[in-house]
Amino acid sequence: MPLRKLAHLILLALGIVTGLAIFFVAQLRFNYNFNDFYPAGDPDLDYYQQYSGRFGNDNDYVLLGLEAPAGQTVFEPQFLTRLIRSRALFSGAATWCTLRRQPTRPTQ
Repeated sequence: MPLRKLAHLILLALGIVTGLAIFFVAQLRFNYNFNDFYPAGDPDLDYYQQYSGRFGNDNDYVLLGLEAPAGQTVFEPQFLTRLIRSRALFSGAATWCTLRRQPTRPTQ
């Protein structure tokens, strides 16, 4: 098969794949319903639905992602102390956490 004909076939195939990709991307829909993240019949979902049926729900929240420096976790006291000191960024918000140092080993 001549090289020019092969190039045309590859371009045609890429054009078809691109067209299909554009078509299917346009069909995407986002679902923001919290209840649909759980499988039907999930006991946690049932509990949540009973709770929200009794008390209502409050969907006003902010989700923050935290990343600790390399070699640390977000649960280390140094990181938590820095996080609490930075809560000044959230001035006007209610006190949202306190840090209490717990011994890792029982004292004798």
